[in-house]
Amino acid sequence: MRETSLHAPLSSSSRSLLRHALASVLSNLHRHANAITLLDTAVGDGDCGVTFAKGADSIQQNWSYLPTDDLAATLFEISQTISNSMGGTSGVLYRVFLTTTARKLDALAQEKQKLKTKKTTKKTKQQEEQADEVEGELDALEVLEAVEAGLCEVEKLGGSREGDRSMIDAWRPALTAFKTAVQDGKPLSSCLESASVAAEKGVQNTKDMTPRVGRTSYVSSSTFKNVADPGAMAAWAIIDGAHRGSLVWEREQRVLSQQRQMMQVFNVAPSDRQY
Repeated sequence: MRETSLHAPLSSSSRSLLRHALASVLSNLHRHANAITLLDTAVGDGDCGVTFAKGADSIQQNWSYLPTDDLAATLFEISQTISNSMGGTSGVLYRVFLTTTARKLDALAQEKQKLKTKKTTKKTKQQEEQADEVEGELDALEVLEAVEAGLCEVEKLGGSREGDRSMIDAWRPALTAFKTAVQDGKPLSSCLESASVAAEKGVQNTKDMTPRVGRTSYVSSSTFKNVADPGAMAAWAIIDGAHRGSLVWEREQRVLSQQRQMMQVFNVAPSDRQY
């Protein structure tokens, strides 16, 4: 993990969102591990689901060390963790995916810091605190830009593109759907739901694709015909897990909001306990 951070600490709300989403992703990978393995048994080495489950286990074991007040640092830590637990091509690709995404987040933070230093307008302490809180909120489009950078690096490394029957066939449509939903002003859970639906459709589409890269490209077409790509399904499980986590987070935020409204009547500070 890096010694210093380029980012303002995440707000309690964003930190809670990150933890809920990540916990749900890990749970979803376990939930679908057997189905992913069955697909991989038909077209690959039969270990894809096990590989992702091992990766999820190692992240869970390292949970208390995750710096969840910093998204980039969290992604770096996870990339290091799975490098020791996830073998094969999946481990390599996702380590590159996460590391590149984190580096892009750092680059974006540096750009924002440069713009911030150019502004010399004096602020009151209250204004500074409010600005720090806003800065600590996750920006959906900024995160999307970073994830897209990570996926581009995966495409370069793996040599695959959308339509080649791989994890890209779930990730690409998911990112497109997510971006459209964000630009339409939809709430986060709806944006992630759109991404999950698009990714699942992408998984189903791989049944009719001819593989150009990977082990499946060396086997008979009768072997993979009508069988979804296991890597694409694992990608969908990650995206769908994030969606499930966002639903839990939104419910939590509604409860906290109601608590604040009620406590204001009695002039008592509400519980700000987050997951």
